[in-house]
Amino acid sequence: MKKRYILLFIVIIFVGFLVGYRFGYKVSPREFIAEDTKIIYANEGIADKDFKEIIPLISAAGKEADYEKFEKIKKYISKVYAFSDSDFYNKELKTSVVVDTGYWYFFILKDSVKYFHKDGEFYKLKSKYMEKYGLKKDIYMCFHRGLIIFSENKSVLKKIINKKGTYNAKIENIIDETRDNILGVLVYNNTKNKDLGIEAISLTGTVDKNIVKLQGEIIGDKNVFTAFNDQPEERKLLKYAGKNTLYLSMKDFSKLEKLIFNSYTLGSNKDLILAMWQGFIGTKPSELLKEIDGEIIVDSKNAAMVIPLKDGEKIRKALGMFKTEDGYRISNRVKLFFKDENILIYGKDNFVENTFPATLVRGQFLYGSLDIYSNFGIEELKGIDLNISGIGNEIIFEVEADSKNMGELLRRIK
Repeated sequence: MKKRYILLFIVIIFVGFLVGYRFGYKVSPREFIAEDTKIIYANEGIADKDFKEIIPLISAAGKEADYEKFEKIKKYISKVYAFSDSDFYNKELKTSVVVDTGYWYFFILKDSVKYFHKDGEFYKLKSKYMEKYGLKKDIYMCFHRGLIIFSENKSVLKKIINKKGTYNAKIENIIDETRDNILGVLVYNNTKNKDLGIEAISLTGTVDKNIVKLQGEIIGDKNVFTAFNDQPEERKLLKYAGKNTLYLSMKDFSKLEKLIFNSYTLGSNKDLILAMWQGFIGTKPSELLKEIDGEIIVDSKNAAMVIPLKDGEKIRKALGMFKTEDGYRISNRVKLFFKDENILIYGKDNFVENTFPATLVRGQFLYGSLDIYSNFGIEELKGIDLNISGIGNEIIFEVEADSKNMGELLRRIK
């Protein structure tokens, strides 16, 4: 009987320790996501995922992949996150990598320090392992409330462990919705600035029977993208939509002014540039955009565009100073001409009606099907399409490619 009570006591202590660790001591990597966090990579449920199909991609990138060894290691890993407060255009991204080992945390502590030596308040990767893995920059590590954090910069480690995260429903939803995707999800967080009316951009992917499926998503500011909710009653240009075309529609194009003419695209001299525009053209950009009659279609391969107008005469007056014998030339490369009274053409009029034109779902404002090789010159993805659709405040980009093609691309850009 006494042994039974002792066993029960041990079980209670153990369960209490696990509960205290899980809900009192341990933090989630998501708690490091703050307003100033620009780039986030998240891959959850790693221990339960089968990564066998992505080994060829890893090998193609020039990295050795010992799958059996990886299988033994990954069972100890629950989540992997990476964070950066730097923007994509920064010359040097200062990043940190956070590894959540779940309940294995205390068992891993002892083994982890075999590879690192104490360096002040943090740990530093030993030189022999730097040489073994061909690393040129020092790697620092710290243990923080159930997480193991790595970075090339001590100041980054100091900053991240002192971060006070802010709940962001959009980012949380993106991570939740892509949790099962084997490639995880890369997120660009723009909710603080909302440049170009964009709050977040994500890229995720899966691999299924040697087919790599990539999906990108742009989440727009609802205050800006609500303009796309009003669609034209008749879609006259949709008959031209097909391969290598971009189709955009909305009732009032003047509401695009915030997306096109802002401090992000025009810089700090936005007001001066707009004043000069009005001085040369004699009218505001919004007044010209308002004359677009509900639709625009672009031939991406031949750099041509059809713009139907409500009142072509107003646009003719605005373009008067650019008039030449063969149309209107804003520059040597940019030529516009009127096909008829209210149809303005940019480039050449190569548009023909498609036997099987694109079909749009209710409320869809954007459609595109672009051949990646023809439009972007990526030889390894020849014959593969980039499909685009826009509904509500979301724009979706999708690509499906054979893992062999993706491997060849990775081999070239590694």
